[in-house]
Amino acid sequence: MGAGSYEVQSTQGDPSIEANWQHVLSSKNASHILLSDLTPGQTYWLRVRAVGNHGDGAW
Repeated sequence: MGAGSYEVQSTQGDPSIEANWQHVLSSKNASHILLSDLTPGQTYWLRVRAVGNHGDGAW
């Protein structure tokens, strides 16, 4: 069985600190996301994982 949905998170801070991550999207059928209000020159980190009946995948 494949993923039931996907979860996306982002951070502008240190990606090794779990508390820095913020929820962006949970979706069963999104094929893309659009991020708005980004600051030029700022580094953004994104991570995605599959979510299914047998638990969440790794980031």
